[in-house]
Amino acid sequence: MELATLMTTIATLFASVIAYLAVIEMRKQRVVSHLPILKISNRYDNVDIDKNKNWKWEHKSLLINNYGKGVALDVSVKWKVEIKTIISMFEKYDSSVIESISLDGDSLKIENSFHFVDKQSKANFLALHVNTESSNITIPYYITALFEKYITEAVFNKFGNSHTEDDTHKFEDFPVVNIKAEYKDINENKYIKNFSLFISYSGISKSIERGDGWALVVFDVRETTGA
Repeated sequence: MELATLMTTIATLFASVIAYLAVIEMRKQRVVSHLPILKISNRYDNVDIDKNKNWKWEHKSLLINNYGKGVALDVSVKWKVEIKTIISMFEKYDSSVIESISLDGDSLKIENSFHFVDKQSKANFLALHVNTESSNITIPYYITALFEKYITEAVFNKFGNSHTEDDTHKFEDFPVVNIKAEYKDINENKYIKNFSLFISYSGISKSIERGDGWALVVFDVRETTGA
């Protein structure tokens, strides 16, 4: 009798374990079936530059898409770049440049433009659905303005009208911009995606006679790990 009771107990316990594992697997499948997967795409922009060094951008944004199986809710995107590192780079090319750039807390002055860094560094979306058109994330204006200044000082002003391949090795790369995307699925599970944005140029030209030119700007986005 005791053996029969023991066997019954073991069978019941075994059935409970199987049922529990089945519930866990069902929950996993449910999460996967509603899992949003956000990706930010690379972009190229051919920018005209007039004789006064004013840049005429066609795009100042990146594309974000949801390639998962469920809607992404409460999406927030945050940008971060080491502004002080960029300013120190300018000093190497021309120390007088620092007179036109200043960072005071959250306020950044670049020549005649003023930028509130924290406000520009955030973007929010109520939802990003699957299989819909790409959404645009505006690149903070202070970042593109700093890149314009970087190209002006490191290329146009430093090398005058002659820019050779050897010259490209004489100045540092523009610092990496970090992008963090946070969002939830319909089950309130939270996700974080980190990206690194490398801004560079693949071609640049300046007219000796007119003083104007163009730059082919590369926005290279790479997904990274870390909080």
